[in-house]
Amino acid sequence: MNQKPVIGIVAGFEPGLGSPGVGMFAESADYVRSVVLAGGVPVLLPVTGEIPDAQSVALLDGLLLPGGGDVAPHLYGQDPIKGMGATCVTKDRFEIALLKACLAQQKPVMGVCRGLQVINVALGGTLIQDLPTGTDSPQEHHGSMETRDEPFHRVFFTPGSRLYDMAGQDSLLTNSYHHQAIDRLAPGLRATAHTADGVVEGVEDETGLLYAVQFHPENFTRRFPEFVRFFTPLCEKAAH
Repeated sequence: MNQKPVIGIVAGFEPGLGSPGVGMFAESADYVRSVVLAGGVPVLLPVTGEIPDAQSVALLDGLLLPGGGDVAPHLYGQDPIKGMGATCVTKDRFEIALLKACLAQQKPVMGVCRGLQVINVALGGTLIQDLPTGTDSPQEHHGSMETRDEPFHRVFFTPGSRLYDMAGQDSLLTNSYHHQAIDRLAPGLRATAHTADGVVEGVEDETGLLYAVQFHPENFTRRFPEFVRFFTPLCEKAAH
């Protein structure tokens, strides 16, 4: 019997959870559920002060970089601007090192929202720190956090791309709650999903190991089971 692939999911520190003064490492159950539905075994990876190395990812078959807070702008050569949100450099460095260790071992990686932004920064790209400040687009990109499984805007996929195959059609209505986005695309990445105003909503590399989306498919997998298709390639690639 073939073993299911082990998919690491980064879990940040949440000081407000658990016993007072102790906190917990946690991540959304929707990520865990989506990996299970796609055929993987999810394992939470707590963000510690240690920088991950080759040994840290030896037991993983694949990696999921989830959503979260803003990426520290000094990591892509900028100073913070008005509109910049809270950052955690410890988490940034942890995820960047984890990503590079997985890619060095030819292990597949998927990014969601912040995960897409971390991937772009790790590979040499930059970010728009705050869409309302940094662009003149009238399109809103941050919907209500209370309605995570409600369609908010339309994302268009590039025909012939892997993300197009996952979507199964030219465009999808997705959720959206982000205020940052890709500015300069990192070398080796290809933008294969956009909103009507040109904001990058998905990227992939040429090797087939790496892809990411700006929206949150994990929040849709219960109400719209077809969104599991965005997690299936990660688990299938990790199983081989």
